[in-house]
Amino acid sequence: MVDVLVSAGFCSCNTYHIVKQGKVNQLATAPDSYRLSVLLEVAGTQVHEDEIQKTKSVLEEIKQKLERAKNLMQALSKRLEVLVQEKKDLEAFTSLDKSRRALEYCLYESQLKATMEELESMEEFYSPGLKSQRECRAVQQKVQEEIMKSSKLLEDVEKRLGALRDCQSKLRIEEHDMQSHIDETKLKKNTLTDEHEAASEQKVRTQDELKTLEKRMAQNEKELLDLKPKYKEYKKKEEECTKMLSELEWKRNEIYDRLGRHEQFDTKEERDAWLQNELESVSKALEEIQIKELRMVEELQKDREQENKLKDEIEGLKKVEGDHQINITTLKEHLFCTEKKRVKTETILSELFHKDADAEQKHSFLHEDLMKARQTLCSLTDKNLVDGLEGLQEVLKKLQGTDENMVSCISGYCGTLLDNFECSDSLLPAVDATAGRR
Repeated sequence: MVDVLVSAGFCSCNTYHIVKQGKVNQLATAPDSYRLSVLLEVAGTQVHEDEIQKTKSVLEEIKQKLERAKNLMQALSKRLEVLVQEKKDLEAFTSLDKSRRALEYCLYESQLKATMEELESMEEFYSPGLKSQRECRAVQQKVQEEIMKSSKLLEDVEKRLGALRDCQSKLRIEEHDMQSHIDETKLKKNTLTDEHEAASEQKVRTQDELKTLEKRMAQNEKELLDLKPKYKEYKKKEEECTKMLSELEWKRNEIYDRLGRHEQFDTKEERDAWLQNELESVSKALEEIQIKELRMVEELQKDREQENKLKDEIEGLKKVEGDHQINITTLKEHLFCTEKKRVKTETILSELFHKDADAEQKHSFLHEDLMKARQTLCSLTDKNLVDGLEGLQEVLKKLQGTDENMVSCISGYCGTLLDNFECSDSLLPAVDATAGRR
C-alpha cells in the first residue's frame, strides 16, 4: 500500500502531502485490472519483462552475426587453400622457368656460335658480292637522301605556300582598304558635287534676290525722286502756311482785339492752352513728315547694305566653287591613281593565285608520294605496330595544344626502340626480332 500511495503522489519523507485533486479517489474507485497494472509497475515486474525482451533481441542479433562470421571464415579458409595451392604452383613454375631459360640460353649460345661460324664462312664465300651490296646500299642512301630532299622541298613549298597565303591575305586586306578608300573618295566626290549644285542653286537664288532687291531699290529711288519734289513743295507750302498762319493769327488777333476777342476766353491761361494745343497739332504733323523721310532714308541704307552683303556672298560662293572644282580635279586624279593601284594589285593577286595553285599542285603531288611511301612502309611492317604508331601520333597531336607541361613529354618521345638503335646491318634482324615492336 505504501508503494501504491507513493505512486499516487505521497512521499514517506514528508508529513505534509500535496497530491493532485481526485488522484486518491481515482485509485480507490479504479477497476481491478488497472489496480493490478499499477501494482505490477510498482513491484518492478513490467520493467523486468521489458529488459528480458531487449536481451532476447540482442541475443538473436549476436547469433546472426556469429553465423555471418562463420560463413566468412569458411570463405577465407577456402581462399587460403587456393592461395597456398597457387603459391606451390608458382614455385614449381619459377623453378621450371629458370631451368627453361638456362636451357634456352645454352641452346641460343650454341646457335649463335654456329650462325657466327656460318656467317664467317658466308662472308668469305660472298666477299665478291659485298661490292654489289655496298653499291646497293649507296643507291639506297642516295634514295634516302632524295627522299630527305623531297621532304625538305615539301617543307619549303609549304612554307612558301604559307608565305604566299599571308601575302594573299595582306593583298586582300589592301584591296579592301583601297576599295573602302575608293568608296570614300566617291562619297566625297558625290558630296562635293551636291555641295557644288547646292552652291550653284544658292548662287541663282542670291542672284534672283539681288535682282529683286535692285528692282526694289530702283523703285524706292524712283519713289524717293518722286517724293523729294513733293516734299520740297510740301515744305514750301508748310513754310508758306506757317507764314500765312502767323500773319492770319496776327490779323485775327488784331481783328479780335478790335472786335473784343479777348472776351471769348475768360482767362489768359485758357487762351494760352488753346494756342498750345494748336501748336502741338502742327508740330505733330511736322514730326510725322520727318519720321516718314527718315524711314525712307533708313530703308535705302538697308537695301544698299543688303546689296553689298549679297555681292560679298556671291564672291565667297565663287571662291567656294573654285575650291570645289580644284578638289574635284584632285579627287579625279586620286581616283585615277587608286584605279591604277587596284589594277596592279589585281594582277599581283592573279599571279599569286597562279603561284598558289602551282604550289598546291606540287603539295598534292608530294603528299601523294608521301602517302604511297607510307603505304609501302605499312605493307612492309606489322599491322599491330602500324596501328600503335598511328594511335600514338593521334595522341601526340591532341596533346600538342592542351598544356605547357605536356611539351616536355612530347619532346621526350623518340619513336620506337628500333629507330634509336645504331648497329651493323648483319645484326639488324636480331635487333628487329627483340626490339622491333617496342
